[in-house]
Amino acid sequence: MILVVGHNSTWQKTYRLKRIKIGEVNRIESALGLPAGKGVNVSRALRLLGLEALLLGYAGGMNGERFRRALEEEGLKAEFQAIEEETRICTTLIEDQTTTELIEPSPRISEEEREAFSRLFLQNLINSDLLVISGTSVNGEREDCYKSYILEAKKRNIPVLLDSFRTRARDALEAEPEILKINLDELESIYGKSLKEREERENAYRDLRRRYNLSWIVISRGEKGLEGLDRGSFFRAVPPKVSVINPIGSGDSVAAGIAAGFLAGRDFRSALLTGTAMGTANCLNITPGLVNKKDYERIRDAVRIELIRN
Repeated sequence: MILVVGHNSTWQKTYRLKRIKIGEVNRIESALGLPAGKGVNVSRALRLLGLEALLLGYAGGMNGERFRRALEEEGLKAEFQAIEEETRICTTLIEDQTTTELIEPSPRISEEEREAFSRLFLQNLINSDLLVISGTSVNGEREDCYKSYILEAKKRNIPVLLDSFRTRARDALEAEPEILKINLDELESIYGKSLKEREERENAYRDLRRRYNLSWIVISRGEKGLEGLDRGSFFRAVPPKVSVINPIGSGDSVAAGIAAGFLAGRDFRSALLTGTAMGTANCLNITPGLVNKKDYERIRDAVRIELIRN
């Protein structure tokens, strides 16, 4: 089983309209409401790949209750720590080829809620084959929460995929997760500069791997695909061009593909192939993390994996 920690539950509203007119009345052509957040998206994508996942997170208020009920109806396995504050709503606006995301602030949790979640985490960790830590945390969580999760996993010889980059995630790198998966913007934020040239990025990958004893580093570059470094080889995965409907959740689908590849035998080339196909296929659906199997298989056949350097 894959244990997915996704603290920030989200009720996602997705609106489609021809064009947003600032300062005017905008009429929406279609509307969709569903449970989302990075942890949910990863869990959805893992299910397509035939892997059992358990999502752990926080949920509160009427939005949180609606979130939990919808996940149950969808058949995704999850456990949540109830909180006093309301689960946030995030809104996606889709107009032709442009996607705009509006993200509410995270709820704030109490010390009691935080400690209860820690107990929930430890209870479920012992039955896990892989831990995936996805996205940002909620307000009020400990600054070292992600780091503590990784250390607990290491005590039990459970590998960890870290798909986050903010303060808690940077501290978590010190606990040496096996896999770091982030996007290029996040990588550049770590180094505080643009990394446009491939050689600059490769140097950054090798620096991070050496500094934090990482087994795999996977960097998402949007429509350009993935770049990655294992213990010695630098690869690029190039997807076919597709007509994007909604890119939200593509990075999470990539993470699911990388996790699946790691568990299947730790073949880095195969993991990059699966991750690239999953992330690209996700763009063809309006629901984040919901990948069509036929789309995935068709795109997987068209992904090109290039060995850049041994």
